[in-house]
Amino acid sequence: SSVEDLKNDLTQRIEDVDKRIEDYRKETREINKSAIRHSITEIYFEHCDSKKLDMRTKEDLCSLYNAYSSVGGNSFAHELYEEMMTWQVK
Repeated sequence: SSVEDLKNDLTQRIEDVDKRIEDYRKETREINKSAIRHSITEIYFEHCDSKKLDMRTKEDLCSLYNAYSSVGGNSFAHELYEEMMTWQVK
């Protein structure tokens, strides 16, 4: 029947949109993860000689790391973060 065909067509369109949304979410998560990892790495190399962070930078680092963890970040930035948490606050 044409009603059944319409229902099937709409169901397929909804599934297609759901898949596109999920693909977009995955891509966005990967982009965000890369950008956050880059920011954490930049903080590390900017301060690794002095091994000191000002309070604002340390707060930013904590926020970045929390966001990084929430999008499934890997151990590389985790190791940098752990090391920076031992540095002096100036």
